[in-house]
Amino acid sequence: MGAQVALAHEWSIYPHGTTVSLSAYPGGRPLLLRKAGSRFRLARGHRASGRDHRAAGAAYFEIVFKSIRIAWPVLTGRKSTDQVYLEHGFVVRGDLMRVLPLTRGFARIQRVLLPFSRPRRAAGGSNA
Repeated sequence: MGAQVALAHEWSIYPHGTTVSLSAYPGGRPLLLRKAGSRFRLARGHRASGRDHRAAGAAYFEIVFKSIRIAWPVLTGRKSTDQVYLEHGFVVRGDLMRVLPLTRGFARIQRVLLPFSRPRRAAGGSNA
C-alpha cells in the first residue's frame, strides 16, 4: 500500500485533466494518458492529437522517445525512464520541472510491477 500512497502523492501536483502523450519518433501514434482523480488513465478519444488537448486548455506534456528501439526497454521494464533520460533517449516537451514527478512515478510503477527486471548486484561486493 505504501507504493500507491507514494505514487498518489507524487502525482498530486497535476490538476484533473492533465494529459501526457507518450510516443516514439518518427511519427509514432501517441499513447495519451489523462489524469482523472488521483490516477492517469488512457484518454478517451486517444486518437486525437496532442494539439487538440493543448487547445482544450489542460496541462499537457509530451514524452517522445527517439525510436521504438529506445522505447521498448522502458515499456518492458528493462530500463528505467531515468536511465533512458540520462542516455538522451527521449525528448520532453513541456515544463521539465513539472514532468520530473511524472517520470519518478513511472520509475515507481516499474519497481512495483517489474521487480524481476532490475539488475541484481553481487552479494557483498563492489561493482569493480
